[in-house]
Amino acid sequence: MHPSEWEEEVYSHPAKDQFLREGEKLATGFLELLTSQAVLLMDSKQAEKAITMIYSDLFMSIKDCCFLLQNNKYRLVGPILREFIELKDIAYCIREHPNKFLERWYDNVSPNHNEIRQLIGKNLKEVLDEASSATGKDPSLNREIADFYKSHLKSEYSSISKLTHKTYKTLLYNYWTVSIDDDSDENKLILDQTGILNSSKTIFLTLLSHYTIKLLNQIKEEAIFTPKQFEQVLRDASDSETFKSGPCGDPETIKKDFGFNPLES
Repeated sequence: MHPSEWEEEVYSHPAKDQFLREGEKLATGFLELLTSQAVLLMDSKQAEKAITMIYSDLFMSIKDCCFLLQNNKYRLVGPILREFIELKDIAYCIREHPNKFLERWYDNVSPNHNEIRQLIGKNLKEVLDEASSATGKDPSLNREIADFYKSHLKSEYSSISKLTHKTYKTLLYNYWTVSIDDDSDENKLILDQTGILNSSKTIFLTLLSHYTIKLLNQIKEEAIFTPKQFEQVLRDASDSETFKSGPCGDPETIKKDFGFNPLES
C-alpha cells in the first residue's frame, strides 16, 4: 500500500499485518538515509544536527510502535504517540525559526504548546495572504481561518493528552465488554491482559497511520530528502499485495473519545 491508502483501510488482520510491515520498513528506510547523509559532531549546535536528531527519533518511534503493536502491546503505544506529536511540531518550529528556538533547544528548553500554535497560525496566515495577493481574492477571512486552525490544534493537543493523562474512556480500551448473563442487559468489564483486543489495536493503528502521514507530509514540504529519495523509500516499503476493505477503522470512535476525527484533521 502507498501511505496515502493506510487510513482508508478498515484493518482486517491481513491489512493490519501489512501496515505494520510497511511502517517498519518505511521508518527503517528514512533512518538509513538520515544516518548516511549526516555527520553529527558533539560540540555542534547547528540546525541541521537538531533536525537530523529529531527526525531520527521520530522514525525510531514509528519502529517502536510497529514492534509493540506486532506483539500486542498496544497500551504502550499511546504515550509514544503523544511524544511523537510534540516532537514533530518542535522540528517544525526549529526549522521555521532557528534564531528563536534552536539555542533554547540545545539548552534543554523546548517550545511550549502555545508557542507552537502561534507560530503555525502566523505562518498559515502569511501563506493565505500571499495566495490572496496572487489571486486577487479578499484576504479578510485569512486571520479567521488561521485562528480557527490554532483552536483546532489546541483541542487536538488537549485531546491527545488523554493518552498519557488517562481518563476512564482511555482505560476502557484495555477491557472487554461482556454480558453478565442472557437475562440481563448489563455488561461487565474484563481486563485484556493479553493485548489481543482487536478494537483497541485498530484505534492505535489508526492514530499511528494518521501521524505517520502527517510526518511524511512535513518532511516532504521541508525537503529533508530529494523527491527521488523520498519516493524510493515509499516504493521499497510498499508490499506488492494490497488489502482493500473500505473506510478507516472506526474514526468516529476516536472522534468521540479523543475529540477529533483523524480523517478530518
